[in-house]
Amino acid sequence: YTNINYNIVSNNSLAGTGSWYGIYNSNSTATTIANINYNQIYSNSKTASGYMYCLRPNTAQTTANYNEIHDNTITTSGSSSSTLYGLHNYGSPTVENYNNNQIYNLNINGSSSSISSTIYALDTYTTSSSIKTINKNQIYNLQYTASGSATIYGIYHSSGTTINIGQNLIHNFWATGVSSSVNGIYISSGTTHNISNNMIWALNADGSNSSVTNSVNGIRIAGGTTNNVHFNTVYLNGTGTNNYYSTAALYISGGTTNEIRNNIFKNVSTPGV
Repeated sequence: YTNINYNIVSNNSLAGTGSWYGIYNSNSTATTIANINYNQIYSNSKTASGYMYCLRPNTAQTTANYNEIHDNTITTSGSSSSTLYGLHNYGSPTVENYNNNQIYNLNINGSSSSISSTIYALDTYTTSSSIKTINKNQIYNLQYTASGSATIYGIYHSSGTTINIGQNLIHNFWATGVSSSVNGIYISSGTTHNISNNMIWALNADGSNSSVTNSVNGIRIAGGTTNNVHFNTVYLNGTGTNNYYSTAALYISGGTTNEIRNNIFKNVSTPGV
């Protein structure tokens, strides 16, 4: 097993392009158990475009609970894109538990003109056989303020057998840029998703003018076999700067069987002129 607990990673800076890692468990053995709990990763920065991974588990059976990831920043320039991950797993684990984490104040700023930068607070893009629990996380204050455009995801999920996403608080996202978009919970693929008792509010991409995709999605279902969306609350009240500004508390564009029940969706967003 691997235990990575009670560590502080703070006030580090990477001046060049490339990738910065706060905590990275590169163990590639699927039967190994990794406990990554009660760590603090904060006030770190990159001063050039590239990738920033604050916390990255890998293939081991992972439990990452009670971590605090905040005030980490990429400052961009030129035309290159940047990607900032709060908690990111791209390995092949069979079990993943991400609970009671606080991920907040993640920011991409600067002068880059790229339209493909991304902020992921909690991103699990792992094996199709994985069982995942993503509960009681607090995700807030994600901002893109650079010169180009970006996509922001609170929870991004892809692949897995049984995925439980519940009781998360997701709020206060903001992205400038004409091609920017913001998503509270995004489901890309997987077998059975139980998305319940989440609260999502105050998401905005006010300058977005896309006539093809929504500027803001509270919950986005883009794939999956069975998607159970129950007892969630989504409140959107942003104001756009043009008449293409479009928002959806729930947006479904995929999924084989989607059951939507006992949710509260309120969207009082206002387009601009």
